[in-house]
Amino acid sequence: MNSLPLCSIVVTSYNKCDFIGLAVESALAQTYGNTEVIIVDDGSTDGSVDIVMSYHDRAVVLTKPNGGQASAVNEGYAASHGEIVVFLDGDDLLDHDTIARVVAAWSPDMAKLHYPMRAIDGDGVSLEKKSGASKKLPSGNLTRMLRRFGFYPSPPTSGNAYARRFLDAVMPLPETVYRLNADTPLIGVAPLFGSVGALDEAGASYRLYDGNGSRGGRLRLKEKLASDNHYIDMVQRLSQQRLAARWPPHLKERLLLLKFWPDPNTRWTELFWTVIAFISSVWQWPEYRLANRVTFSVWAIALLVLPSHMLRRVPRIAGAMVILESA
Repeated sequence: MNSLPLCSIVVTSYNKCDFIGLAVESALAQTYGNTEVIIVDDGSTDGSVDIVMSYHDRAVVLTKPNGGQASAVNEGYAASHGEIVVFLDGDDLLDHDTIARVVAAWSPDMAKLHYPMRAIDGDGVSLEKKSGASKKLPSGNLTRMLRRFGFYPSPPTSGNAYARRFLDAVMPLPETVYRLNADTPLIGVAPLFGSVGALDEAGASYRLYDGNGSRGGRLRLKEKLASDNHYIDMVQRLSQQRLAARWPPHLKERLLLLKFWPDPNTRWTELFWTVIAFISSVWQWPEYRLANRVTFSVWAIALLVLPSHMLRRVPRIAGAMVILESA
């Protein structure tokens, strides 16, 4: 890799007119000079297109019919040329020096480098209690952790920078499978293609607000679990090893589906053993503190023993507000 590698920032957006301009500006404001910005609007109907088109002289602007997150990621990546690629969600923000810090810490053996993200609300106000800015992220050879859990602690989409040689090996992503959660396969399989680097300080901000698609009911959970199953199959195929999906957020979603929207053939024993697996995973998951482990264990036991109608009265217990991140 030469001393000044080209870095691509691919900004993907769907109906985020309140935030897309800020996201693009954060990409264009990078202090690292050898950076290209690609913007992909995924069929927005809220006025976002007019906003992204205003950047046509400073970025590559692509518009397309709505096809979901993977389709936008695929199209943006196909138009990029960087040796290092960052996918930025249209409601997130990059720190102005993030790409410079990524390049300074990069090594040729890396498949991915990630950095902590701070949480903000829809108005950009810091959500300190939910922020992951102080997390120490895992780094090095993470294949052992991947085999153990099927995944590993990582920030979501905007907190990752990928090597092009890795992305070329796994993209394009299946667009019908990953209409949402297109970051899961990219984050998850990266350790199979090289080491994972980490920055100690936050490099981006992600928004938590009602419209960012991070919550949902039965259909949303079923779609997420289906994409997780596809991802596990992908890891098994690439690694030629059998793995189980044992990372806590995945098991949490399985628990919610089993408790509140059980299949007619679902038995109580399936819920019981999923609770056991979840609690075991929580106590082994490396980024959780003791308070997190106790809280999540009590939450899982409550799901097991209390009736659904009682749980639904308390959103936090019902899962709508449960975010499995360390404090």
